[in-house]
Amino acid sequence: MVVGFLFGGFLVRGLDMIKLLDFPISLVSLAGLFGYAYQKSIGESLFWKAWLPVVFVWDVSTNFLWNGLFGFHGLDWLEMVVIIAVFYAIFMAEYVALFLYGFRSEAIWRKA
Repeated sequence: MVVGFLFGGFLVRGLDMIKLLDFPISLVSLAGLFGYAYQKSIGESLFWKAWLPVVFVWDVSTNFLWNGLFGFHGLDWLEMVVIIAVFYAIFMAEYVALFLYGFRSEAIWRKA
């Protein structure tokens, strides 16, 4: 729901290539969160083991570097640090869940 809301907001404000690529990446990550939360096997554990670094690097590059270069104009240093800290505090749960799903959920993958 959050991804749909954000995507709708991007459509109103304008959609660039980064935002267009972010949507499917976010959907795949949400599928992994769903699989972990409801103990369902989606794909293979090897995929989720490989996906975790992909999504982490994607988030860092698009939200930290891209926004750092283009999105933080007019903000002072403390405001940028707070925004980045809040962003990663929110997404840390996603990284932990994807890690647990791929690396520590043998029972889920045995059921498949």
